[in-house]
Amino acid sequence: MKNNSRVTELKVCCVVKKDDEILLIKEWSEAKKDYFWNVIKGTFEGDIDKNLFDCAIREMDEEAHVNALPTDFLGVVNKNGFSTRVYFGFLCTVNNDTDKPKGVKKMIKGEDIKEIKLFSLIDLKSMKVEQFINDVAYYFIQKTLNGETFPLNSLLKEEYLGSN
Repeated sequence: MKNNSRVTELKVCCVVKKDDEILLIKEWSEAKKDYFWNVIKGTFEGDIDKNLFDCAIREMDEEAHVNALPTDFLGVVNKNGFSTRVYFGFLCTVNNDTDKPKGVKKMIKGEDIKEIKLFSLIDLKSMKVEQFINDVAYYFIQKTLNGETFPLNSLLKEEYLGSN
């Protein structure tokens, strides 16, 4: 008997803002066989993360050593393929006590991150979708550039975000 059930993964996409710049990581794409710009993304891990908010904080620390918090919600993107992926976009702001992103962690849990860089909003406006690892990263950058954000509580009830 064949099992046709699909796996659904919950993902976070973090557009990290520091002052008037946005942090991107340059990450290896197995599909495209090269490095491309990406937002910080990761998979919700139920045994580690209490909620999507915690997942976003963990991913920003793991991938870029960045101390930042989600401040706004950017929306949801659903992608179907071998598995179903539901991406929750967050605009995140670097805490004041963090200067610049610290060094690159290579090969974290199988991820190959080559570079971490802050981009001006003007530079981001001139970037094309082909420069990004995929259209999801580009979509959330465009939402940020267009000011299309929503309050965090539009995503979840306050009790799910934690009381920190």
